[in-house]
Amino acid sequence: VDTIHVVNLSDIKYIQSDNNYARFALADNRKILVSQTLKSFERKLHGQHFFRTHQSFLVNLKFIQSIDRKKDTVHLITGDILPIVKGKKKTLIYSLEQLV
Repeated sequence: VDTIHVVNLSDIKYIQSDNNYARFALADNRKILVSQTLKSFERKLHGQHFFRTHQSFLVNLKFIQSIDRKKDTVHLITGDILPIVKGKKKTLIYSLEQLV
């Protein structure tokens, strides 16, 4: 690893799986590729307002604007649209209610 990035949790929109790597999508539209799995970040960020919406996405709840139940997608305040597994919608809605 040539570079160590210091990132505030509040700046992470979502983390996307990329095989054995994780790609961080930041609020300033930067993308950072990290040589760790999404599952490892899911464990590290447990209890930090991140939710696994799909096998490939870990989303910062604070960026969610809406959930499209018909299309099974999550819409972020930044315009990003991410998939959500049908079986996780109720848990996601509950998690969002806990933020308020």
